Amino acid sequence: MNGAEVSLRSVSKSFAGRSVLRKVDLDIAAGQFVSIIGPSGAGKSTLLRLVAGLDVPSVGRIELRTTGHRADVRLMFQEDRLLPWRTVLGNVRLGLKGRDREARDILRAVGLQGRETEFPVALSGGQRQRVALARALIHEPDLLLLDEPFGALDAITRAAMQLLLEQLLAARPRTVLLVTHDVEEALLLSDRVLLVKDGGVARDLVFDRQRPRHRGDPALAALKEELLDGLLTAEGNFAGGRMTYRKDTCMTSRDPIVRRGRSVSRRTFLASAGVTVAAAAGMRGGPLAHAADAVPPQLTVAVIGDGRTGVWASLRAGAGGRDLEQDLGTRIIWQPGFTASLPVMEAVKAGAVDFTFATATAVVNAVPARVPIVPLAAYPLPADEVDFLVQANSAIRTAADLKGKKIAHQNGTTGTYSLIKYLESAGLRLSDVQAVSLSGADAFTAFAQGSIDGWIHWQPATALALTKLGDKARLLSDVKTYDYAFYVARGEVAVKYPQVLAKFVKIIRETQAYIFAHPAESVALWASQGGFPPNGTEQAVYEKLVRDARLSESTAVALKPVDEAAAASTQDLADNFHALGVLPNKVDVRSFLLGAQFDAAKQAVALALGA
Repeated sequence: MNGAEVSLRSVSKSFAGRSVLRKVDLDIAAGQFVSIIGPSGAGKSTLLRLVAGLDVPSVGRIELRTTGHRADVRLMFQEDRLLPWRTVLGNVRLGLKGRDREARDILRAVGLQGRETEFPVALSGGQRQRVALARALIHEPDLLLLDEPFGALDAITRAAMQLLLEQLLAARPRTVLLVTHDVEEALLLSDRVLLVKDGGVARDLVFDRQRPRHRGDPALAALKEELLDGLLTAEGNFAGGRMTYRKDTCMTSRDPIVRRGRSVSRRTFLASAGVTVAAAAGMRGGPLAHAADAVPPQLTVAVIGDGRTGVWASLRAGAGGRDLEQDLGTRIIWQPGFTASLPVMEAVKAGAVDFTFATATAVVNAVPARVPIVPLAAYPLPADEVDFLVQANSAIRTAADLKGKKIAHQNGTTGTYSLIKYLESAGLRLSDVQAVSLSGADAFTAFAQGSIDGWIHWQPATALALTKLGDKARLLSDVKTYDYAFYVARGEVAVKYPQVLAKFVKIIRETQAYIFAHPAESVALWASQGGFPPNGTEQAVYEKLVRDARLSESTAVALKPVDEAAAASTQDLADNFHALGVLPNKVDVRSFLLGAQFDAAKQAVALALGA
């Protein structure tokens, strides 16, 4: 049997009372390649997480069947999730011992022979995804789950990765489940395509055409047209003027293409879109209009996390009566799918994101990778955003007591920098403790089980953890946050539209001020958007964090153009990370942040903010 058989019976899943999947029945044969397409919010990624065992169905059961052993399942995401402090070879053989030869063989198979000793920062986006694919395949999984793995890549790199995946699976067949927004990708790679919408499988298409397949194949083109029509019809089915977003398009009920009760073909959609864009360009003076008066046809903004809390959630919900698109005079496309600001940098490099929040960590990694970012504004993170949890019965009282202890942090992040600074206060270095790099969720589990002595992380994760741990944990005092956060834009966009971006920065500052002035109302709004269950513990925790100004965006009320203080702090972070080996080379981030090449954008921001 090449791979696992997958069986879903009457599977339903709800979040906060909202039904996402309803009574899904599905059988996938061993060795079959199945793609899942559908509009945003249809439940594609939810279905993938359920099959992966990362979540459990509200109702129903899921079975994975193999011959003679438990199914090995591997999940690959849109962002590569490589560990920046490990080499390419170290990332591939992560968690494995005595598999050096196999790791080198699979790196050769994905075309990275000779790059084994390099760090991820030295690789392109496509090369990093090859490493991530190698890391998944070295385990020879029975079931490979792919959640838009090529979504942030440029068209040429994406096509190369599709071909590589096809070749690797031909050599070593296994069951594959791919979530994608690219219909052509689904048809090129799959034996079967599922169209998911309205909580279930609306279309189950078996596509048994011989491989390799060609993009110009008339049969493939016809199926692509049919599936796209189904997707566009699904995207048009939403109430009122609320926005729905996808990776590749965004429409509201004000758009001429969205007509209640009508099915709009893809050709009609493209024709209409072409007229609309052309008309808009003419009204705004076309591409040669002066930058001060220019307005982009759209702005793509990165959504980090689920986007259901914080400034983005408040802006999207129209908090305080604000209409962001009207204020900026352009359409906003909210680009979801990012777990942190570091992977957003690759999307900026690929031209897929125009504007984003970025931590200092993301900035210091972006500079040597030549990501075309323009730092528009910065602010210091809340000094008490980070918490250091220790076991309640522990003898640890001060930084000096940490020597030799097992401490969890998420390497290369704000938590790491705070840990370094806290240890410095007692004359210690990171090498003086048993530092373990864990994600927030994994660190919580390890701490709750007593496997680690301490855990340093940021809000809201630690505040929520304390409510669950109760008297099993306590906090160390005098632990601070030292670094800055930034709002950055893609270089080409910043050059063309500095006034619009400066206004966006001002709106962010004003929105955060509104959140701070109306904490209960704002947090209740986030709950209504699905950020957490209403009127529960999480809502109470969030409201307290907002009132105490401890969330990462809380101090965005102090947004201002990038200055010497922000540059010096970020340079210190870069120097510390280089000393630890997180950054393979020294980075002159201070000169970058204060460079004269950004003066026009900085002046526009300074004028907008009254700085």
